[in-house]
Amino acid sequence: KTSNINIVNDKINIKGANLVTLNTKYIDNNNKLNISSSKTDLTHDDIFINGSKIEVSNSALKKDNVIFEDKKSKIKITTNNIDLELSKLSIFDEISFDLSNLKLNKFGFEDKNSNISLSSKNSNLKLNNFLLDKEKNISINQTELYDTNVNFFDSNSSFDINTKKTNLKISNFSLKKDAIVIGQILLKDPKIDILNMESKLKIEAKNINLDLKKLISKENFFKIEKTNLNNPHISIILPKNSQAKGEIEKNSINKQEVDKKVENKKTTRLNLGPINIKNMTLDFEDRNLAIPFKTTISKLKGAVSAVKNRADSTSNLEINGVVDDYGVAKITGIVNPNDIRILTDINMKFQNISMKNFTPYTAKFVGRAIKDGKLELDLNYNISESNLKAKNSIIIKKLELGEKIESKDAVSLPLDLAITLLEDSSNTIDLNLPVSGNVDDPEFSIAAIVWKAFVNLITKAITAPFSLIGSLFNFSEDEINSVDFNLKESEITPIQKETLDKIATILKSKKEFAISFSPSFDEKNEKEKIANQRALNIQKYLIEEKSIDKKQV
Repeated sequence: KTSNINIVNDKINIKGANLVTLNTKYIDNNNKLNISSSKTDLTHDDIFINGSKIEVSNSALKKDNVIFEDKKSKIKITTNNIDLELSKLSIFDEISFDLSNLKLNKFGFEDKNSNISLSSKNSNLKLNNFLLDKEKNISINQTELYDTNVNFFDSNSSFDINTKKTNLKISNFSLKKDAIVIGQILLKDPKIDILNMESKLKIEAKNINLDLKKLISKENFFKIEKTNLNNPHISIILPKNSQAKGEIEKNSINKQEVDKKVENKKTTRLNLGPINIKNMTLDFEDRNLAIPFKTTISKLKGAVSAVKNRADSTSNLEINGVVDDYGVAKITGIVNPNDIRILTDINMKFQNISMKNFTPYTAKFVGRAIKDGKLELDLNYNISESNLKAKNSIIIKKLELGEKIESKDAVSLPLDLAITLLEDSSNTIDLNLPVSGNVDDPEFSIAAIVWKAFVNLITKAITAPFSLIGSLFNFSEDEINSVDFNLKESEITPIQKETLDKIATILKSKKEFAISFSPSFDEKNEKEKIANQRALNIQKYLIEEKSIDKKQV
């Protein structure tokens, strides 16, 4: 239907054009192509045709659904409830238009060859100044996608990604001779859920404000000039039994096969400019424990320098944040972004961390809750040519253990005694646990080595207490593990006082310690009576001269 048609020679002007169709179907059995649509309603305010030049003003298209199925390529596209508005369309040597609005109730894309599917709901799209020139170059001044829900599923990698209320703005897009240049990409406030269907690992993200400056993509080259990430809230959730089935097999793939695949593949040069992070919140939850563990790092800010995939490339990073309510974290260092085994030099500092939060782990591995205490970590990991040298400085202040918790994985350790032995006069435990090894070794595990070193330290504390106690007070073991007397002498002289004064220093600082003296003597030249007298004189000296509590001697 039209309200008016005016034809003068080769000039045609149509006003108020309206085309309505019910069902359309196209089947190509040779190419296994199937296209169908239902209920099309197309209107134009004004169509002007001058020879091969066409200009259309204010077009609107409403369509119930479209199905496109290519059975050869195993690709299927479906749409539901299309509502499209074009403010102007010009077709001559060039094609240009402004898309005022495109609404899609539902969109579906399925590629069975690559096992990928993509679907969206409530899609809203705008395009300003779309231009396709005679050289087939494309430019778009601005593209907006807003309030759109998208689902992406890759069954090969078992990733299911859902986004809600996606707001995306792309400025200054151009495609020239297979080179794509984008001036700016803004992604604002989507809610993103990423789920690994095999391992059940879940990542949730919200409040994202992502700003990418200048993106360039062409053959074997990809670059982003600068990335700003503001206010994201990211949650990582480890489920029970998070190790995916077949993980060992995947990790043990022949290295030569991997290198051969990489060699055969034409590598794309990658250049990701500096990444700036501001006001990020990171939640970490481990449900793979009897008592779920959860911690939050907030107010994360920092920067990662340019990331390039050249063999000799390095990236610097510096990130600061707040752990839970009152702890702080700082991570600095340099890495080879292509392979951390070639070069990694990372320093991680955590201060004023509440120990109570670690009860889920202590309950599982040592069968005890933590009542109170503060933790400080200074960790340095240096990897060069796959060889790791790590320093783990651990300071624990005023640690108090809580109730016992049954756990089949718990190691039986006398922790109360070990803590008493390890704490210095200010109730501080200062541990250094070095780690070294080759990260290419399939048996190598940092966590396992650190845990073994910790267990060995506790065992040594119990089996060789004088060595440990002495080191806390800068005494050697030999200075405090015995009191020496001359033959047939029992009186306390300055020689014995030197040892006993050191013991008194320890006992005054450690009121929970008690010390036992076992009398000894030379059986050939002395009597047992003199040995007992020595012990009594020691006891008298410590209690009367040094004011040590009777219960401690």
